[in-house]
Amino acid sequence: MLWASALNARITAWVLFITLLIMGVSIVSTQAQTTYSIKTEGVLWPDPRIQINIPSSPTVLADDLPQAMTIWNQAIKWFESTYYPTDENYYSLIVSTNGAGTTFQAVSSQTVQSYCSTSSNISVCTVYEINPESKYITNSYVEVLASELTTSNPNHLSLVVAALGSLIGLVQYPEPCPFQDLMCATLSTVNPSTLDLYAARTLAKGNPATTVTLPASIPYQQAPIIPVPEFQGTFALMTCMTIFSILLLVRSSKPKFPRKHG
Repeated sequence: MLWASALNARITAWVLFITLLIMGVSIVSTQAQTTYSIKTEGVLWPDPRIQINIPSSPTVLADDLPQAMTIWNQAIKWFESTYYPTDENYYSLIVSTNGAGTTFQAVSSQTVQSYCSTSSNISVCTVYEINPESKYITNSYVEVLASELTTSNPNHLSLVVAALGSLIGLVQYPEPCPFQDLMCATLSTVNPSTLDLYAARTLAKGNPATTVTLPASIPYQQAPIIPVPEFQGTFALMTCMTIFSILLLVRSSKPKFPRKHG
């Protein structure tokens, strides 16, 4: 019947909507721009496993760094499996176990500007020591704007994720930012974009290009939000329970007609 078909179509649409909502998928439409480029420091990590020292303070930085590392690692894996499934040349961020990793410091805006930029909008900065011939990094530390590392700042996690982008070698955009991106000073998003990830891949493959342009074959978008591993089972269970509940609701809502006897 027509009413039944219309009901099923509506239920199907709601199932898809709720599933995407529960799984936390972030879909960002491609912006109307022909090319997307980002600057890098033109430096390379000799080991693709970039080691990081987790500081004991400030508390926000200590708490956000592990989560920010997970965001980058999952985004990189998503990008590689989506666009370069046979290529294993990519960076990964790991916690240092011997204190030999990169140190993060909470500093004033004057310190950030003196080391990395004259722009007052820049909030993260990585200071490198490099081998001038190979472009390989021999030592580094990351400076993050201390005034932004507070729980009252809703973008404190985005700031730390951007700081890791700076550590990888990406340069933060000053204002005005040409498009919405993690590496914009406005910190409008928490996930790296395909542009950020392609630039990270370019550096990981040993190309110290100081400007990287996203190929036309790869759409500009934010990497999807992927549940943290320990919660993936919970998300899957919630999704299944929601779909099952909707199907039961559909079954119980079907009109029952009296049987004809005789």
